[in-house]
Amino acid sequence: MIEETTGTITAPANAMRFPLAAFTNDMKNIEIEGSNLVSQDLGNPSELRAPFTLPADGLYQFDIVRGRVADEKDRRRVTLRFGPFSIRGHYNGMDDKEYTGDHVISVLGVGNLKAGDYSLSLKDNQFIDFQELVVSPLAGDHAVARAYAQESKVRKEKAKEYMDAQGSLQAFLGTRSDDGMDHKLFDNPKRIVSPKGQSQELVFEGRLENLPVPIKDPSSNNPLANTLILGVYQDELVRSPLVTGPPVKIQRIEFEAPYLESWPPESYEEIFIPSEHKADKDRYTKEVLHHFLTRAFRKPAEAETVDFFYAFWKTVESESDRYEDGVKEALIAILCSPEFLFIAEPEESKDAYALASRLSFFLWNSQPDNRLIDLAEKGTLSQQLDQEVERMIQDPRSQRFIETFCREWLRLDRQEAVSINIEKYPHYT
Repeated sequence: MIEETTGTITAPANAMRFPLAAFTNDMKNIEIEGSNLVSQDLGNPSELRAPFTLPADGLYQFDIVRGRVADEKDRRRVTLRFGPFSIRGHYNGMDDKEYTGDHVISVLGVGNLKAGDYSLSLKDNQFIDFQELVVSPLAGDHAVARAYAQESKVRKEKAKEYMDAQGSLQAFLGTRSDDGMDHKLFDNPKRIVSPKGQSQELVFEGRLENLPVPIKDPSSNNPLANTLILGVYQDELVRSPLVTGPPVKIQRIEFEAPYLESWPPESYEEIFIPSEHKADKDRYTKEVLHHFLTRAFRKPAEAETVDFFYAFWKTVESESDRYEDGVKEALIAILCSPEFLFIAEPEESKDAYALASRLSFFLWNSQPDNRLIDLAEKGTLSQQLDQEVERMIQDPRSQRFIETFCREWLRLDRQEAVSINIEKYPHYT
């Protein structure tokens, strides 16, 4: 399309050319040095803006003319915007010996645009070699135009099967870094069930402790690095890389944290239980420890054990500004105890509390519930074993057993790292 002859750039007669002078009135984070642009702060993107009128509908090619920079090897990313339209392209750096003239011409991409007035925006991290942007219309018989038309036809045909599908969304949350983002999935995918054209609210809930969190890096000058990032993506399975699945319009995303339905939250009241002895701090603390120890050790707490952790609380009580913080130190000590971390195998093989623990960790991957503990305390668990197993299997928590069993024994988790050719295996899900 455009080429260099004896140091001069030539372009088609109908091409639109944007030299440096077209952008000098609206530049961000850029200075002009000689015939090139130089970014002031390399930690932030630089941007050039200029008004632009597209005379006719059609397919256009976008080329960047760059100056000769020796030993340029980095792969660079450039974002070009025409109003609501965006093209993000890359061009590779080249060794000095690969230059054939005084300029380098890099094809940024092609786009099918409508005629009209636009605000042209060109972003790059380093404009150290930019000299000109050339926009050239492509005739219908041009090889690139024919390939583009063929690909567009294939895309439309493959997209038909998804136009009536409602789709589903998956939320993710994590932290943005200088060179990408570290994120994890947030909650489970949510299917869109509203009729086409009508809005639907999808709610994703989860705990931030299980997700990557931003860590401030003082060496980074990028204001967007090491910040919280959240979003959603289309989770519908598509069988072709040419389509993106059912079209979904996101109107807004709201993020609320911490989310508490009531105050104090249920998690607080599960530890600091209601009691008529709250005014007597020592007595109330023993009640809190007894309740927590019974849950943590999966059997009724013995008075000697309660006294041991109560004595520990007394030694750290004065070091905390709040009563709850001092109790928390004692709870941490309980959670470090081997009786919590391990499932004890008592010498008495008929120990009902040990049976309750083995049942719950096997079928639920969690501690026994109140019913199992009550039956163990009454000594009737072994007599009602069949009924309890049936109850536990019907409980949603039994899904944890299925997932853990499939991952640890059958190693089905490896399937998540396997790429499937969905064109060859269209029914694989």
